Amino acid sequence: MILVFIDVMKELPLTLILKPYHIDTLAVKAFEYASDEMVMEASIPSLFIIFTAMIPVIFLNKLLIKK
Repeated sequence: MILVFIDVMKELPLTLILKPYHIDTLAVKAFEYASDEMVMEASIPSLFIIFTAMIPVIFLNKLLIKK
């Protein structure tokens, strides 16, 4: 479940196809800023995606180390 969460969170092409109108995810927002060449603005959603994806990875790592 954790691996699916991480993969879904960073999946951009599927998000662009299936997203509802007027609702932007972090991946879509980062893509829009990057395509408009606003790299500094794209860094905030991108870093948030990275940090949010790191939390389950750290949890999974600690879970596997205990065994």
